[in-house]
This record gives sequence, C-alpha cells and structure tokens, in this order.
Amino acid sequence: MGAPKIGLQERGLEVMNLFTYGTLMFPEVMEAVIGKPCESVGAVLKGYRRVRVLGRPYPGIYACEDHETCGRLYTGLNEGSLTLLDRFEGSLYERRHVTVKTTRQGSVDTSTYVIADGNTRVLSSDPWDADRFKAEWFEPYLQACHDFRFRYQDGASDNH
Repeated sequence: MGAPKIGLQERGLEVMNLFTYGTLMFPEVMEAVIGKPCESVGAVLKGYRRVRVLGRPYPGIYACEDHETCGRLYTGLNEGSLTLLDRFEGSLYERRHVTVKTTRQGSVDTSTYVIADGNTRVLSSDPWDADRFKAEWFEPYLQACHDFRFRYQDGASDNH
C-alpha cells in the first residue's frame, strides 16, 4: 500500500504504530486478525469524523475539520501484522499518516485506515457506536476475524 513506516527500530526490525477507531479498538478483534496480542493506549485523532459504513457493523473515518475521533494506538506492530491488516481492511480503506494525542506519550506520529477518497459514498451520516457493536455484533464479528486470518494464511483473499 505504500504507507510510511512509522515507528521504532527494535532489534534491527522496523516496528510500527497504528491508530484504530472501530472494531480493531477491541483487543480481541486485533488479536484475532493478526494472531497475537499487542500493547495499546487510548488516543485521539483530531480532524476526522467516525461514522457507520452503510449496511456493515464497522465504521469509517473521513477528514472533517471540527471533529475528533477517540480510539486506541497499538504499538510495536511489525510488517507482517500490517500486511494482514492491509488485507483485512481491503480496498475500502487506505492507510494514511496521521498524528494522534495520547495521555501517556503526547503527540505520536502513526498511521490509520481512512475511507479511500473514491469510497465515501458508502458512509452513513450516523455516528458509529462501539457499545452497540459490542452488544449486537461482537461475537459473530470476532469469529469472522478468526476465519479471515485462517483463510489469509491459506492464501485466500478477503476483507471484512
């Protein structure tokens, strides 16, 4: 996808951060997709609005000056994890460089998945509700994430 590698050097390997604002904010979902737990901290992305994707249980974000989006900043991701995440997010999203604020680390350069410019027609005007997702969709969505990873590891292509 050509996104910048933003992160730290650790034992000669590039490690990266990723800001998440939807289903991937749930550590169980992130672990189901990439196959391992990872560290995260609460973070806020200014200048973006989170809304529902029409007919789907997950959200998208788009640039919107007077809004901010709360989420989680995952740290220590490697290239393999980001490859899985790129495949998981599919062509609906693109990974972009952003800066988020955290309570522990202040401003952090990272990347996040934004609805690709040509795909904004799939966005609702309704805000996405994490509590509603957790109550109505979490269990089947989590299983679908496990299934995705196993299909991807077998060489199949898929997304949400």
